[in-house]
Amino acid sequence: MIKNIIFDLDGTLINTFQEKFNKKYFEGIYKKFALAGYDAKLLSKTVLDGVQVMIRNDGSKSNEGIFWDNFKNQTNIQKEEIIGLFEDYYNNEYNELFDCVEKIEVTTNAISILKDKGYNLILATNPLFPYVAVEKRASWGKIDCKEFSYVTTYENSSYAKPNINYYKEIISNNNLIEEETMMFGNDLVEDLAIEKLNIPCFIITDNMLNVENLNNCTKKGNYNEFLNFVNSLPKIN
Repeated sequence: MIKNIIFDLDGTLINTFQEKFNKKYFEGIYKKFALAGYDAKLLSKTVLDGVQVMIRNDGSKSNEGIFWDNFKNQTNIQKEEIIGLFEDYYNNEYNELFDCVEKIEVTTNAISILKDKGYNLILATNPLFPYVAVEKRASWGKIDCKEFSYVTTYENSSYAKPNINYYKEIISNNNLIEEETMMFGNDLVEDLAIEKLNIPCFIITDNMLNVENLNNCTKKGNYNEFLNFVNSLPKIN
């Protein structure tokens, strides 16, 4: 019996206009670095390179740890020197990205239904950002991270999608049983990878990515079909 539901975030629970988000994000941190007197071009490139470093993480350190190791190696700047600048950015200028995210009414309803039925919910967004950034991005789409027992972020993750070890880490950290778990996502590469652990993944097709892999998907439907599926799940409490 399914007891645990793992959700992707962007394109699944919220609409994220990714190109617009990325553009505004890097423009914002570039300006932040420049105003603080740093080489904004170098630091912005280092942040972008850090994303790829985290995606390739082999699990030897958390994504946070490997990001900051790479940052120091490329800039000769210690985390302790500049972390306050990042924190200030996420507490202030980052809020200007709110219009890069859109609420999906169906998903907020689905979360309420699943919580009322007693399901354990986990938010499995690609862990390339700190918790504060994930929490805010979710909230702009009216998704409350407090509804989830676990949220993957760069602080608590040592891998990234679509590495199967990313999902193994979620299972291990939360003492989940594979047979009692399923996932909802929209990416046929990053999210469907969880099926390698014999965990079924329902792909929501409205914002589907990597459609060339559609033949690999056995469970799929639009948002209305997703909500019907959620309504059909039994109570477990």
